Amino acid sequence: MTSKQQITIFISSPSDLSREREAVRRVAKSVDDDIGDELNVTLKTKDWESLPPASEKAQEYINSKIGEYDVYVGIMGNRFGTRTDRSESGTQEEFERAYAAWQSTSKPEIMFYFKAANKTPANAKCRSW
Repeated sequence: MTSKQQITIFISSPSDLSREREAVRRVAKSVDDDIGDELNVTLKTKDWESLPPASEKAQEYINSKIGEYDVYVGIMGNRFGTRTDRSESGTQEEFERAYAAWQSTSKPEIMFYFKAANKTPANAKCRSW
């Protein structure tokens, strides 16, 4: 029997999207339960909510604990998120890290979703890559 390939999905979003992060977790579990054996894969999700609380700066802690992943799923809604030392928000910093990794290794796959069409988050200061 061959071992299953594990696909790790990192869910990145501001704190106002807890229901959306939970939906991604449910879909991943459903796919894993329903067709994981048939596809010989297992799906695992990671996000900042799954980490234990830390006393250090939140984004630095998240960056140090998330590790590697195969798929980056970014979700944006009404908020851009909380500013970090390096970016306009934690979600932006997580995306930038994923994008930099993708540029050098073609991994992770990157998917970004917006909750409302044609709506820019209130505190966004977008820049081009």
